Amino acid sequence: MLKVKFVHIRRHSSDGSISPLGGGTVAYEVDQDTGMVIRSASSFCHPRDNFNRQIGRAKAAGRMNSKRWVIELGNIHERDFVAKIRSENENLLDFSPRIQSSETQVGLCDC
Repeated sequence: MLKVKFVHIRRHSSDGSISPLGGGTVAYEVDQDTGMVIRSASSFCHPRDNFNRQIGRAKAAGRMNSKRWVIELGNIHERDFVAKIRSENENLLDFSPRIQSSETQVGLCDC
């Protein structure tokens, strides 16, 4: 049985607290029988926009149905996938404006 799950990625302020600005959501589909991640899609907020979990989930889940945004995986266990996303937290957020620059405008959250 396949199930869609989510991981939220947040920026941290210089004092270590979670920043309300910027962030991202990764949606992934996991085969619950094998624990393998089948595919994933993501959405990111502009670093100057407030992060919103609901918007992030809705956009990332919607992108799971898009050939443009979805990444087919199938060769990584859920535990390893989530650990990789969490360990690459800041790198993913720093890269996101470049991959979605045509989709993001300042003032409009692309969470």
